[in-house]
Amino acid sequence: MELLSADTGNWDMVKLFSLDANPKYFDRRPLGPDHIIVTPYKVPNCTIGYVLKKSAAQRLLDCSIPFFRPVDEDHKFFWEKELQVALVVPPPITIGDQQTTTGTINEDRRAARPAELTGRILQGFRNLVYQICYKTLLHWHRTTRQR
Repeated sequence: MELLSADTGNWDMVKLFSLDANPKYFDRRPLGPDHIIVTPYKVPNCTIGYVLKKSAAQRLLDCSIPFFRPVDEDHKFFWEKELQVALVVPPPITIGDQQTTTGTINEDRRAARPAELTGRILQGFRNLVYQICYKTLLHWHRTTRQR
């Protein structure tokens, strides 16, 4: 936290955790002796730990109503709020083994899926459209607007 407080880099938010052990990134620079700070190609999904500048927090607050998606999903669409998101590598926050011993999460997810074939196909199609749209927007932003 001390290193980030003293950092004068161009960022609004710095993610301190990522499930991806080898994220794609650019604009790398040192952050102390053991870490680097990078601009991730794709912003990590998780909100386990991050630092947010006050100006960015105000910007997010100003456009948070109406609420229509989870905050970690909102961070993925950083260009909508004009956020400059960075990532500390290796992540200073780690978590233990995330395997469930009871399997209840997967059972609940399976139970929530549509039972009939038409519903599953429609759900799969919506997911495919979402992924294509998101990846197209991300690629466009990173290749034409970021650099």
